[in-house]
Amino acid sequence: MKSFWAVNKGAVVGLAMLMGFGVVGCGDDPGTGLPGEGPATNGGGGGGGGNPPVTPAPGSRILALEGPNQVELRPSAGTDIAFVLKTSTNDVLIGETIDFATIGDVAGSSIAAQQVLTGAGGRAVLHLQAGASAAQFQLKASAAGANDVFVNIKVASDPFGTLDVTVSYVQEYGVLLATGKVSLLPPQKTCAMIQSTPTDLGTPIRTADLTSFPSTAQFNSLGAGSTFTVVAQGFRQASGLTAHGCVDNVSVPSGQTTTLAIQLHVIALNPLGTYTVDTDYNFTGIFQSMGTFGTVFTEITNAFDDPDDPYLYVAQKVANAIGLGSGTATVLAPIIRQALEPILPSWFQKFVTVARDITSYLTKFHVISKLELSKLASQLTLSGKNSWEKIVVYWRFNCAQGAPPDCGRREIGILSSGISPVEGSFTAAVENYNQLKINQHTVPIAYGQIVMALLNDLLWPALTNGVAHNLGEALQALVNCSSISTRIAASSLGQSLGLTAQSFTQVCTSALQAVAVMIESRINALSLDGVLGFSGTATMLETTGDLLVDKFDPGQFNGSLTFGSSQPRNFTGTWTATRRNP
Repeated sequence: MKSFWAVNKGAVVGLAMLMGFGVVGCGDDPGTGLPGEGPATNGGGGGGGGNPPVTPAPGSRILALEGPNQVELRPSAGTDIAFVLKTSTNDVLIGETIDFATIGDVAGSSIAAQQVLTGAGGRAVLHLQAGASAAQFQLKASAAGANDVFVNIKVASDPFGTLDVTVSYVQEYGVLLATGKVSLLPPQKTCAMIQSTPTDLGTPIRTADLTSFPSTAQFNSLGAGSTFTVVAQGFRQASGLTAHGCVDNVSVPSGQTTTLAIQLHVIALNPLGTYTVDTDYNFTGIFQSMGTFGTVFTEITNAFDDPDDPYLYVAQKVANAIGLGSGTATVLAPIIRQALEPILPSWFQKFVTVARDITSYLTKFHVISKLELSKLASQLTLSGKNSWEKIVVYWRFNCAQGAPPDCGRREIGILSSGISPVEGSFTAAVENYNQLKINQHTVPIAYGQIVMALLNDLLWPALTNGVAHNLGEALQALVNCSSISTRIAASSLGQSLGLTAQSFTQVCTSALQAVAVMIESRINALSLDGVLGFSGTATMLETTGDLLVDKFDPGQFNGSLTFGSSQPRNFTGTWTATRRNP
């Protein structure tokens, strides 16, 4: 008789299989429950032909963590942690289960699932959500046939801080600001460094733009305990950076909002550099009462106030040369004029006209100079030097009517014309951000040399087509003594005196030489040392946004001129200056 087992083997096995499926369906161990069988797997082969699944041997699979095994979170923050499951031969395993568990006090933190199936590339991603409280625990990841992987989790009290920077501006010097910016810099970039070069901030860590004042810039998620140099800047639309403020060593505590207030102040413009200066000096009315200089200057200028005066002056020299009385000169002057005008009408009239122009240049003349500004020890105190380079006059005698304003412009070089250097050193200060104040200083000047330069470089060459460069050469080139002598000898005065043309020619030549020597000696008397006393102001203009002054305009000089023991007489001057290229 067959045994119960032999007869009912199929039923027993079938019952056992049904019981096993029932266990799996209830969520317990997915194994069959038979001795020696482990949990079922998706990749180990175990399914078909009635063969039971086999648990992979330990170490036949590799579970690896993507990223560091130390994860730090802010309270209430979340993050994803990824794992990869592969075979020992580096084949990815898809659809496999990864089990997760936490070890330790999570203090409110949580994981999104206890199990996650691997997907494409064998990856399984678990979301970890930090709680509101600090905590330290481990996350354990397990997979069949693989070693467990542990991740250290730390939920720290807030490691970040917030900085609120409020920037305000109270209008200074009438300057309006359009926009602004706040920059966080490394603490090594100090406010003192920025003060010296306000346009060079380097590379800011963070920036925020401002569109009005007052306005607040907020910087979130700054590293707790970080220290910054905070710089606020204000800009004008037309000329760039105009105002700034700065605070050193601003710390950001953990989990707190730090507030900071910065007041903007207009930045003083930087005038350091070299400039070309155009100055118009006005000495009108100051020479006449200045001792010997004033006497000579008055005599020269008065010589051209009346067209008869030059003829009378020559007549007096002729009368004295031939031993006639002084009263004879008034009779002789019209004869000389009558004799000269038919012969030399153009040059003599030109002489009178141009000489008057030159005397006006002596009281109002234009100077081109070089201005050099460098820095002294204090922040806003400057050292300056102004050196005359050229005197500019406008020789417009040959300019057509309606000619452009620069027609006839002539530049007389100071050194090339034999004029002693005219230069002065001074100190200056920057005030009200864009005002230059030049302190009182003196400049030596040999004024007579300027007079001679105007005559020798302009008048005599112009009257003689470039032949003469001094008064003696000019008179010899211009005056035909032989022709003049013939006319005078034929006049009633000449006949009454019994003078021959030959004798008068000798007198004429001697007179011209005497006139030249006398006039040049009198002009040379003006070469005595003079002293210009200066002080001045100017408005500084900056147009390129680099805070370097591009131009001074307008500029004003107030000063005094002294010759010898004469009393100082006041004069004025206006000037502009333009920065020279390096």
